[in-house]
Amino acid sequence: MVQNFGELIRSTRISKGLSERELAYLCSAHDTDIHKLETNKIKKPSIKLLIAMSKALEINLLAAFLEDDYIFYTYKSIIDKCAKLDMEKLKQLENYIDTLIN
Repeated sequence: MVQNFGELIRSTRISKGLSERELAYLCSAHDTDIHKLETNKIKKPSIKLLIAMSKALEINLLAAFLEDDYIFYTYKSIIDKCAKLDMEKLKQLENYIDTLIN
């Protein structure tokens, strides 16, 4: 993860003119989660939240979160496709991945 991951989220949110609450609404999250991410109190955010925030902020937060270039490039095509899904399809995908893992 980039060292100033929280600051990246915060500065991008502010540049888009969004409050924490507005960003949370766009991501179907709680504003406290946005605040915790911006202050680096959440160390391992869910992929679902990162994708939703990436859409809302129009940046690839998954790329910033994944510090390992190998991992990023290995999963880049999947990440790009996930970024195009709506929240319902994303939840279905998350459930499907859970069944594959378990």
